[in-house]
Amino acid sequence: MKFFLESANLNEIKKAHDLELLDGVITHPKFLVEEGINNREKTIAHYKSICKIALGADLCVDIVATDYDRIIKQAKFLAAISGQIVINIPMMPEGIKAIKFLKAEGIKTNCTFIHSMGQALLAAKAEATYVTPDIAFVGSSFSKTLSSIKELQNIYNTLPGHPQIIVSRVFDPESVVECSKIGVDVIVTSIDTIHKLIMHPQTDVDRDKLLNDINLIDY
Repeated sequence: MKFFLESANLNEIKKAHDLELLDGVITHPKFLVEEGINNREKTIAHYKSICKIALGADLCVDIVATDYDRIIKQAKFLAAISGQIVINIPMMPEGIKAIKFLKAEGIKTNCTFIHSMGQALLAAKAEATYVTPDIAFVGSSFSKTLSSIKELQNIYNTLPGHPQIIVSRVFDPESVVECSKIGVDVIVTSIDTIHKLIMHPQTDVDRDKLLNDINLIDY
């Protein structure tokens, strides 16, 4: 299971990458604004910085177009920044056409704003690299979310070369484990959640006891 970080904060991204746990980053305009990124030049520079820090990890970025020609133009421009770039493309007729074209161009895509199994099926047929089913369409219960994700996995298993499914907003350790149990492809989480997964009170007790015992030995 891949771990994607939902962030545009370079320090958070570096912490996750330094732990050798980071497979990707998903950022959105609101995260960029929070980091003081408010124009095209700064955005491109920030994307380059993320790719340099998280070398080898995918970076999912948004476009600001809804018509086919502009989607393709923006996607090509962004993909030229780095081979790590994945283009977030909304589920819509123009988006589906663009995903199919970009696949042929070797550009990775993530089909977003998916609210039904039918939409997810079409994203797979268009050969998106990733799909992000919106949590809203499966209800507020996380167990219902996972049930729907498993249903989608069953559909995708009948298709050759299907997209990887991204489960967004997985922000507690128990949910991470539940995702792992059903074989989720990708979770979107936070650096705080990763730290919570690492830490356990009994681990601290065991470690301190071991260190105490080691100190009794004169090396």
